[in-house]
Amino acid sequence: MKIIVAESSGFCVGVKRAVETAENAAIALGKVYCYGKIIHNATVVSMLEKKGIVFKDSIDDIPPDSHVIIRSHGVGKDVLDALSAKKCTVIDCTCVFVKKIHDIVADYYSKGYEIIIIGSPHHAEVVGINGWCDGKAQIIEDASQLVLNADKSYCVVVQTTFDVQRFQQFVDFIKKKAKILVIHNTICYTTQHRQSEALELAGVCDAMIIIGDRQSNNSLKLYELCRTVCVNTRLISTADELTADDAENIETLGITAGASTPKELIEEVIKFYECNDRQGPQQQS
Repeated sequence: MKIIVAESSGFCVGVKRAVETAENAAIALGKVYCYGKIIHNATVVSMLEKKGIVFKDSIDDIPPDSHVIIRSHGVGKDVLDALSAKKCTVIDCTCVFVKKIHDIVADYYSKGYEIIIIGSPHHAEVVGINGWCDGKAQIIEDASQLVLNADKSYCVVVQTTFDVQRFQQFVDFIKKKAKILVIHNTICYTTQHRQSEALELAGVCDAMIIIGDRQSNNSLKLYELCRTVCVNTRLISTADELTADDAENIETLGITAGASTPKELIEEVIKFYECNDRQGPQQQS
């Protein structure tokens, strides 16, 4: 079996920074709270809990004067204001690409533009972005959901992990409907590279393994994209989901992973296939 591992697999820069910052905070400060899950990976969250990070989904559950980590997905202005009112010390781990979207939305909203966010409405990143325009954005996953008024000005942003090809389809549709329109392609460049690399890899492999938490939007997008090219594509969280039968009848295996997947989980999957390959491993990355 030939095993090809995508070069872009695993932690992106923003996730790596957030996890390292959280680990260092736990060492330096002891008990530290985190508003929401710092990233969408249960293995990483469990590791941080063991180091002293306490995850809370509600501001009400965070005591006053606490040290509070802001997750990589970012939060709305209302959350920051609430933490400030409780005199909490904020450790901001918001991804720089997400923070850029916050600034764009806040700026154009203050100028009277209607905000359109292309992305998953319940995803933490999108909820946070919406918090910079008083929660008044139109959030759409399907162009048919869009409601436009010819007399209004619109600013469009997109979730950092959104499908690049689908975003362009949205843009083409919106341009036909709105007269005053500002469009910002805020898909993270690492997302774009990871998706194009995964598609290219899927095209030359008999099977594809996507390693990522099922709550991870970018991992799901990688799975959906690769499935369009390689039918034998699976999304797994860890190597524990695999059995010896999964290594049968594969000549070329492609492996990639979401931006929230630590390298240890990737290495475990590679090792699994190497150990269960009767022809002997031929790893390539």
